[in-house]
Amino acid sequence: MKNQSLHIFLIAVAILLTNIHVNAQRNEAFDLTARGIIVGQDVPHIEISNLHNYFDKDRKQRSTVNISSFRGKLVILDFWATWCSPCIGMMPVMDSLQRRFEGKVQFLSITAQPDTIVVPFLKKLFRGKKMDIPFATSDVLVSKVFPHRLLPHYVWIDETGKVLAITSHEEVNAKEIESVINKQPTVMRQKKDMAVKYDRNKPLFLAENGGSGKGLIYHSMLTEWGEGLSMGSWINPAMGKATVANLGIKEMYAAAFSEKLIIGQHRVINQMKDPGTIHYDGPRAEADSWMKKNMFCYELVLPEGKRETLRSHMIGDLKKLFPKIWADTAHVETMCTVLVSTGDNSAMRSKGDKRAIEVNSLGISVTNMGIVALTSRLDIVYLQENPYPIVDNSGIKFPVDFKLDCDLGSVTSINKALSQYNLKLVNQRFTTNMLIFKDAQAKVVTHNQ
Repeated sequence: MKNQSLHIFLIAVAILLTNIHVNAQRNEAFDLTARGIIVGQDVPHIEISNLHNYFDKDRKQRSTVNISSFRGKLVILDFWATWCSPCIGMMPVMDSLQRRFEGKVQFLSITAQPDTIVVPFLKKLFRGKKMDIPFATSDVLVSKVFPHRLLPHYVWIDETGKVLAITSHEEVNAKEIESVINKQPTVMRQKKDMAVKYDRNKPLFLAENGGSGKGLIYHSMLTEWGEGLSMGSWINPAMGKATVANLGIKEMYAAAFSEKLIIGQHRVINQMKDPGTIHYDGPRAEADSWMKKNMFCYELVLPEGKRETLRSHMIGDLKKLFPKIWADTAHVETMCTVLVSTGDNSAMRSKGDKRAIEVNSLGISVTNMGIVALTSRLDIVYLQENPYPIVDNSGIKFPVDFKLDCDLGSVTSINKALSQYNLKLVNQRFTTNMLIFKDAQAKVVTHNQ
């Protein structure tokens, strides 16, 4: 019976991969998650291999386990990667939930990355503390059964072996788990990973690149929300091409003004009467509706001789396409998170080795580079949730060598690591470049705050 189930399972995987290929060839946007085992269907006998940190009921360590072994428990499969910040943030949360619901819930973390990367990463993440969640590395099979595009990705399997839900990380919490265990009503937002064939080096929507382009509004080119496209922007003056996929007006202007500075959320001043025109801050349940009404795809291609003015052309387009909105950059005195010196910084002076940088969410190591290598990355990537821009006022003009073992998403953790170099991040007023939005009909005033 087990061999028969495995045979049926392998046939299903083959059909799944064929369907995905056919849809990709047709350039039709499709829900990738729906091409695998979906909510309400039974999970076949899937054996998970390359398993770490798993002990059977006799407390013997095992490197394989069949999902059917957990019948009678709620099973939550966690698909993740070491480069995924939300995935990493959920690891301690899941570990705590595993202990809290011991005997009733079984988390299983699954990644395609090899154990040579994953094992040392998790040891460093948990800082020597015991981790209760089993994890599988080098996965190929299970991710094909539950196909997805975005991480983290969670598959909930009830005690009978049926798929109960497919969600993102927001739904993985004690309240939802208790509701499932106690068989109480729960409305979890089902995750859909829309996918479509797209080559960013070719014109968007032309020849069905990225979809049919049925929402075409304006050419040079503006369309409504493009289903299945990943959100982002690509500005290439050398090619004379600017492309935006599924971004709002605020993000489009930020891309256009990004020649010298990447403009994140904390470098925006919104002085519009209706701030919701460019920024959504409402109920999560209504976010999808707002996005599809207020986020767009845009592409501009300029001929040779005009390519150096790509960004100014894009700004001109945006002014014409959204005439009720005025936007510009200005150096503004405002609250910033400022890197300052607290003493002698000479110990950081570079020994002159080859320029290098290694960085992830667990720390940063810099060799023979300017201190801006730290502040720029904190500003652009790791401290995007910080309320203020990250700027340098340390006075350090020489190349530096340093290594920080810390959580780059936490100012407190960064400051603890910086103390060895007599540096500190402090909140104070500072003049820095900001992107300012106003209503177009409003009189433009001085930008000082």
